[in-house]
Amino acid sequence: DDNNIKVMSFGFVNSKSGAPGAGGKAPALMRGPVATKVINQLIRATEWGHLDYLIVDMPPGTGDIQITLCQTISFTGAVIITTPHKLSLADAAKGVTMFHDLHVPILAIVENMSYFKGDDKIYHPFGIGGK
Repeated sequence: DDNNIKVMSFGFVNSKSGAPGAGGKAPALMRGPVATKVINQLIRATEWGHLDYLIVDMPPGTGDIQITLCQTISFTGAVIITTPHKLSLADAAKGVTMFHDLHVPILAIVENMSYFKGDDKIYHPFGIGGK
């Protein structure tokens, strides 16, 4: 809790993660039922107190973690972040379909890292519009 912003991450409690205060630097390897149990525990066991908003940063994809979160929390909506790269746009499209199927409204789709300026030029490192 910093500046009235509450934060929880598996990295904070995973001794292998390398997060400050947690310990090591190894990845958390989990699938299916184990991932579901960890997510439910993080959401239900965290003492959130009063919240105006709960923002959940999900990993890319449409697997166990995303489906479990959508079935555990009553989301008001989803904001999908993508880059202009073809693969990222394909993942974003799958995310839109998943949220639609789980009755989570899409609030916005944001294209991140579209370009950067340098040397008085504009660079598009991921292409433009998936091309």
